[in-house]
Amino acid sequence: MKLYNITRIISPYLIIDLENLGKPLAKKIGLILHLIYKVDFLFFLDIAGIFYLQLNIYAKIKFLWHKKSILSG
Repeated sequence: MKLYNITRIISPYLIIDLENLGKPLAKKIGLILHLIYKVDFLFFLDIAGIFYLQLNIYAKIKFLWHKKSILSG
């Protein structure tokens, strides 16, 4: 089972961000890693996509926290 499929099982609704936003970045990172290490492109595509998804969630949380602190004074 690929890592991507495991992530889909864990968070089926969060995976939308990965599919819509993460793939261009993931493909670039995956291709670079593939060229450097000569390993499976798809494996690194999954890793990079999940990494991007985590960054995306972190950015949303940080934005909401900032918005909350502005509203509360």
